[in-house]
Amino acid sequence: MTNMMSLSKWSGLIAVLSATLLLWIVSMEGSDQTEKLLFWARYTARLSFVVFMLVFTASALNYFVGNRAAQFVRQNRRNLGLSFAFAHSIHLVALCSFLWVSGEQRTVDTLIIGTLVYLMIFAMALTSTDKAVAKVGLLIGKGCIALAFIRSP
Repeated sequence: MTNMMSLSKWSGLIAVLSATLLLWIVSMEGSDQTEKLLFWARYTARLSFVVFMLVFTASALNYFVGNRAAQFVRQNRRNLGLSFAFAHSIHLVALCSFLWVSGEQRTVDTLIIGTLVYLMIFAMALTSTDKAVAKVGLLIGKGCIALAFIRSP
């Protein structure tokens, strides 16, 4: 089976959807800027959630449904994962824009947890290529070997 879409098309699709949503929000009449930015943050979160659920349920979807679409999703989990990271990065921009304009404050624990989650998402995205996995594996392996020599008597 040939791939229906490449990574660039998936990321491009998310970029087009996000840009279209942003343009639609900007053109909304009768709303102030804070409401528009909150709307953008909410809908980019929903877009990210849909992509995340596709990635998260890819194996189960393929097992229970088993059609071509489910097989495609399972075969392209890595690309969809990168698309999720991209979509959630757009959500981060939307959320930060909303918080900046509205002046709302978040609690310290919310900021810490959110930062950790975004760091995990970015780490996942950075290690989503075969070369990166090989390098990270090599670095982790060397680090474990170095720790073993340091700890050994």
